[in-house]
Amino acid sequence: IRVAKRKGAAFVAKLPKAWREAAPQPRFEFVESEDVPVHAEFISLLESTVRADGTIPIKIIQPGRGSSGFYTEAAMKTGPNVFKSGLEMHWDHRTEADKRSRPEGSLNDVAAKLIEDARYVPDHPAGAGLYSTARVYEHFQPFVNEMGPDIGLSIDATGKGHYGKAPDGQDGPVVEAFTSAAGIDFVT
Repeated sequence: IRVAKRKGAAFVAKLPKAWREAAPQPRFEFVESEDVPVHAEFISLLESTVRADGTIPIKIIQPGRGSSGFYTEAAMKTGPNVFKSGLEMHWDHRTEADKRSRPEGSLNDVAAKLIEDARYVPDHPAGAGLYSTARVYEHFQPFVNEMGPDIGLSIDATGKGHYGKAPDGQDGPVVEAFTSAAGIDFVT
């Protein structure tokens, strides 16, 4: 599948339908100067209680090892360019099948939105990372209040990077910059 994708749409079209519709595996190839999907590891909510004005402070992502690779400090510094005010936050990540069958998404899944651009804070009391404030829609506030200690956040974004030895000594994808963001999602 990876080889067909590298060769282009004509090659992907020749793959069996089940292969084309299969959910992507959590392995990603990072090739210099190409956009690739990235997902952060689970980041706990900073506060599990929604404030009276409907907002919550959030830590979007932190530098270091995540589920898609190693996130560099340089990547964190590019975050404010893509994690902008107005970015939607969904209740769960959309599956690949959801994205194909309903690419516009569903209003039933939009739980919150950023109300300020992300900012990189290297010396935050909760650790270095990208921080922002989100407004949780009233319908989802009881869920966030009740489930807050047991849920967290994960990004749906693309980035640039390379495959190699990360600063933690492990070989693998190294994310050097974020190039776009589709959302930040509440996840299990």
